[in-house]
Amino acid sequence: MNIIKMVLLAFLIFSVSACDDNNNSSSQQTPTDDEIIEQGFMEAAFDGDGVISTDETASQILRDFGRMDQNNDGVITADDHFGPE
Repeated sequence: MNIIKMVLLAFLIFSVSACDDNNNSSSQQTPTDDEIIEQGFMEAAFDGDGVISTDETASQILRDFGRMDQNNDGVITADDHFGPE
């Protein structure tokens, strides 16, 4: 059961990372949820074998963590997303 939760969490992280700020153009169509998930999957399976390995998952999580930890203090807090109060 834990493996299923881990895979779902990984797909959620990949989906969030696929939704970057590069889609600001009003002439661009908004991607569907399936397209976002497929994009995230393709980015996560970076060795091109069509599957996501444990190493690829760990690498993606570390990359996303580093991006989300805005003040580089080693933890993710509300301040990282909303700024200090």
